[in-house]
Amino acid sequence: MLELSQDFEEIERVREEYEKYRIRSKGGVNLSLTHRCTWRCVFCYKGCPRSGPEMTADDLRSLAPKLFDDNLSFSLTGGEPTLHEAWRSIAAYAAGRGRKIGMITNASRISDEDIDFIAKTLLSIKLSIHALTPQTAYEMTKSKEQRGLEVLRKLSQKVDGCFKISVTTLILRPNMPEIIPLLEEFERIHDETGKPDRIGLSVPYLTGSMLQNLDLYPSPEEWENLKREIESQGFNLNIDFEKYGVNYNRALPPFSSCFELEPDGYGYFEGLNIKVGSWRKHSPKELLLFWYRKGYQIVYEALKRGEILRELPDFKVKKRVQRWLRVKAKDYFETESGCVVVLEDGRLFEFEGRGYFALMLAQLYPLEKLQDAYGESFRTLIDQLIGGGIAEIYEVETLFDVEVVD
Repeated sequence: MLELSQDFEEIERVREEYEKYRIRSKGGVNLSLTHRCTWRCVFCYKGCPRSGPEMTADDLRSLAPKLFDDNLSFSLTGGEPTLHEAWRSIAAYAAGRGRKIGMITNASRISDEDIDFIAKTLLSIKLSIHALTPQTAYEMTKSKEQRGLEVLRKLSQKVDGCFKISVTTLILRPNMPEIIPLLEEFERIHDETGKPDRIGLSVPYLTGSMLQNLDLYPSPEEWENLKREIESQGFNLNIDFEKYGVNYNRALPPFSSCFELEPDGYGYFEGLNIKVGSWRKHSPKELLLFWYRKGYQIVYEALKRGEILRELPDFKVKKRVQRWLRVKAKDYFETESGCVVVLEDGRLFEFEGRGYFALMLAQLYPLEKLQDAYGESFRTLIDQLIGGGIAEIYEVETLFDVEVVD
């Protein structure tokens, strides 16, 4: 039986690594459409398939614009997202707004027609492929519906280099003997098409269905031996090995940066099943800000007290108004030493040196931050841009911080 770690020195070490990691990652969002699934995986961290609500048309009409307005990248997931009748409509809606999205799928219900649609409409796909033979696939997923390798081959032949295909393969004792042959099959497809772009290998999260199947879980020694064997093969593949301890011990802070919006109206942090907050009350961006600013620290402090949290307290957001510079440009052209701006009124201005530098920075950062960094000389340049009718200042209300509500 695997137990929660009581080694708080190890937990502190991982927490420190996570503290560094979270600064580099703002997190992605998964839009969980349904908990229905064609598989019944022995390792599913959500325990799917299971009964419960699904995303309704009203839910999707409410959430989708918020995700776009917050400028968040997101993927469709489940359960199995292709069982939800709206998955194609959401993908088409996103593409129509110039924002292609991703999908996480086991591919069991993806038809040849769907493959054409996915290649044209989505930005990326993550395929769950855990075995090479039908027998082992069934032992892992309790399903005979297996189309992952077939979809991978056909989709890889249709997409261009910008479309990202990744594969997730979770490691348990039943499929360990097939991992090398499975990677060899991935390599054959990659040699022909240049896809997949990434193979992710890891042990499952210790939650959900996995807790009833712990006898299938590999030991750290088994994981390391397999990893060394894979590395010795020199595969022509981009293979990422997740750290064993991160998923092995559910008491540790998560390294995964994925946040899931579920049909029950709440956002959860993937793998830990921690209810972070309501997406009906807060925007997805506010939920992410709360998790990265306060949430994970609350989880960690509870862990030190010997508690495993399943729900975080409510919170309120703090906002502030920031001033930005908008150049009244209809078009611009780069030159060897700067750029030429074509204004909306037809005038042309050439920017070089400090003027070009100020113009570029002002598109990336709020004015207050730049004035603090560059002082009076920067303010003078900005005043000249505004005074010449080249630019104008506009204000944006932005999220600043979060505060726990008692």
